[in-house]
Amino acid sequence: MFSKAQFEFLTAVQLVDDWHCSCFVDVLRQYHENDLNRYATSVRLKQEEFDELMTILSRADDEDIFQLQFALNALNLLPCSMFESATE
Repeated sequence: MFSKAQFEFLTAVQLVDDWHCSCFVDVLRQYHENDLNRYATSVRLKQEEFDELMTILSRADDEDIFQLQFALNALNLLPCSMFESATE
């Protein structure tokens, strides 16, 4: 299972563009190592957590990555307001 930080990083990078599943892991590396997008790099992972994420993803084939991206896209469609606490 992904940690909260790993999940936020995956979601942020996927939100930037609709990456092809064959390059998504490489794109994640690029976003981890460089300031390619302010939003995505705002959720940059600590090296240990990034290495753990890469270990998880190394066990995935293209179909697994495609399904992960599909789920991330669906979750990115949820309105942020539903997670905000009500203020009066």
